[in-house]
Amino acid sequence: MVHVPATAGARDAETAGEQYYVDEIYDAAIIQPIKVGSREGLWKLFDIGVIDGTIHTIGGAVVRFGRTIRYMQFGYVRGYAAIIPGGCGNYHRLLRVQRRACFEIFGEVIWSAPS
Repeated sequence: MVHVPATAGARDAETAGEQYYVDEIYDAAIIQPIKVGSREGLWKLFDIGVIDGTIHTIGGAVVRFGRTIRYMQFGYVRGYAAIIPGGCGNYHRLLRVQRRACFEIFGEVIWSAPS
């Protein structure tokens, strides 16, 4: 068995206790700037500004659209039946516009309208 002098253990304990402030320097130079950048840049600007702003804008548009078209619900089946051909016509026009755009971009129609 090897005998270790008492002073060697005391020096190791003293060195471990001081840590040479590596943890504090790392925290101040690396960790804290990342925390501040994440909180101020990613959370406040991107999450609250971009993501929440987009969701609130879409939600507000849906509410305004619902308030506008609720007056079209008058409870008569004949009235609804008169509106359906207009919606079908708009859908048909949309398909023609998309088909024309594909032709102009790619020089050929790469998809066909559903039958």
